[in-house]
Amino acid sequence: MTESVPHSDDPSTLKDDLILDALGLLDESESLALQQTFAGFSASEREAARALQAEWATEAPLPSVNPPSHLRAACIASAARAAEQSPEHHLKLTLNRQAKIHHKAARSAAVWRAAALAMFAGMLAMIMLNNQSERWQGQQARSEEIQRNLDTLGVSPKINAILANRDNPFIQFGQSDLGSGQLVWNDSTGDFVLFSRGLPKEVAAVQVRVNERVVYEQAYLANGGQFQADAVEQSSLRNTEGQSVTVAFLDQDGNVVLSQTISVA
Repeated sequence: MTESVPHSDDPSTLKDDLILDALGLLDESESLALQQTFAGFSASEREAARALQAEWATEAPLPSVNPPSHLRAACIASAARAAEQSPEHHLKLTLNRQAKIHHKAARSAAVWRAAALAMFAGMLAMIMLNNQSERWQGQQARSEEIQRNLDTLGVSPKINAILANRDNPFIQFGQSDLGSGQLVWNDSTGDFVLFSRGLPKEVAAVQVRVNERVVYEQAYLANGGQFQADAVEQSSLRNTEGQSVTVAFLDQDGNVVLSQTISVA
């Protein structure tokens, strides 16, 4: 290792300081003082000092020579200072690692919870869509059947127009042994269509009520249980929003054979 060092009043101390500085072992104040001294060197002296530091930095931390006792003492003192700080430093590192692990675990749990909720919401949406699809298909099938029956009977365009308007309110009625049908009306004009199928032969009249007020009553022949449709124009069955509407089929004595009531939204 190069032994030539810049000239100074205390060459051994200066050489030691240069070596300690190369190894990063000088205090801030000592390093600053060395830099001030270094600034007063000539170009050749600075070059020699840099060469000395470079050789020590290259061979550190296992130099090929035994350092002087005072240099060894300085190294040990620096290591002791580092050792005094290491427990706190290691504690900080441990706490930081534990915090990162906890954060990752919490984030992972949140991700899994969000994924589970998304899957549940997706399944619920699929079930709801499936139910709505089945209901729509059922309604569509009934509408198509009604339309086929109307076409077979040669029903007037007036009835078709009322049935085609899906905004018109309607009552669906029916029981297993008493027949079925629909009452559909235009809430603005009072025009309505009543069609039925499979009504028992004892049916003698039909009655339409809004709340408890009779707005329409007429004799009604069951026609042997066959499908039939009737249209009425400009009746009092109008402005029914927020009220109860009832359609009832009566026998000759005025007893109810079949009825259905809805509340118009």
